[in-house]
Amino acid sequence: MTYKIILYVVVLTTAAGLGFLTSYQLAGAPDPETIARPGAIEAQARAAAAQSVANADKQSALRLPNLDGGSNSLADWQGKIRLINFWAT
Repeated sequence: MTYKIILYVVVLTTAAGLGFLTSYQLAGAPDPETIARPGAIEAQARAAAAQSVANADKQSALRLPNLDGGSNSLADWQGKIRLINFWAT
């Protein structure tokens, strides 16, 4: 019985460690030049926000057919949760 508990602890610890290392590698370390420049992180955040707004404009132009034969724009559901199911037979 004790070996099962030890095995569970080893498996959970290994999984947690691998998850941490994977997330650390995917996030990447900050660029030293970015850290050295005052306001660089804020500038990057503003650029990311501007890109997000540009992507939102592209989404509002997308129109999808509905079951009634008409079409709906993604802007029709602005501020609501959207689930788009693409499938084929």
